[in-house]
Amino acid sequence: MSFLPWQENQWRQLQQALSAGRLPHALLLAGDEGLGKEAFALAFSQFLLCGRPLPHAACGECRSCRFFRAGNHPDFLKLEPEAPGKPIRIDAVREMARWSVLTSQEGERRVTVICPADGMNAAAANSLLKTLEEPVRGNHVLLVSSRAAVLPATVRSRCQKVIFSPPTGPAVQHWLAEQAGDAPWDLLLRVARGAPMTALSLVRDGALEIRAKRFDEFRRLWKTSRDPLSVAAAWAETDTGQTLGWLASWLRDMVRLRFRTKVEGLENPDLAEALQVMGEQLDLRDLLELQDRVQSGVTDWKRTNLNIRLQTEDLLIALLENR
Repeated sequence: MSFLPWQENQWRQLQQALSAGRLPHALLLAGDEGLGKEAFALAFSQFLLCGRPLPHAACGECRSCRFFRAGNHPDFLKLEPEAPGKPIRIDAVREMARWSVLTSQEGERRVTVICPADGMNAAAANSLLKTLEEPVRGNHVLLVSSRAAVLPATVRSRCQKVIFSPPTGPAVQHWLAEQAGDAPWDLLLRVARGAPMTALSLVRDGALEIRAKRFDEFRRLWKTSRDPLSVAAAWAETDTGQTLGWLASWLRDMVRLRFRTKVEGLENPDLAEALQVMGEQLDLRDLLELQDRVQSGVTDWKRTNLNIRLQTEDLLIALLENR
């Protein structure tokens, strides 16, 4: 395993710290979704555990690397929710704490990856503090989060933050084309807000076609020709969370288009004409309030895992009220 092309600076930062004997025991890998932070954490974990590491990657051939590839390395632990939407609970963190103080079986290090770290409930995050405050020599904890701000400040302050930002440049589109062939990568990256892994999943899932259908439903709702409850039901047939994200994106672009007519900087340049017409039908203050409400709804759903269909119904009814 190795880092992704746009992660070279972060890898070099940590590799240099390791070489100088200054690698912190706790790292917080933070940035938007879809930037490959989990893949980076796994690649760096293998690098830390490798018996014959190369300058920029694990060797991939030693006993430790073979264990890692097989998913049964005795000195590696990954904490994640038991099921999608479930939290990482205190029992799992306590078990990790007991495991982390044991003697390494394959080398000098033990590595834990917690992903997503913001998936820990309050009790689990508080339990983690003891491990962070009293580090064991050779024990490393990598927290991966797309919502680092929701982690307790006490946890964040005990980690060195490694920031991941959306990459730019033709190299990203070249890498995407190598993974999935020809596709409108510029548009996909815009829709994905610059996140390559999100763009890759969009093309593999055929999401542009679904997005076009959802936008048509949204536009007809905007014209009050559809019942919001039926629209919410249609959206529930697929990934409603993804559709809500698109809805927030469309409203952000409506606001942008109220201040300029160019498509540069838009998340949905292919929908610019329709979004401009729709946005001009609302008072700017109402449009801004609607945008804030939808964005808050998306954020609240991610944080609390509320019933997303009911939440979608509320948001679409609010849209009609503003109309």
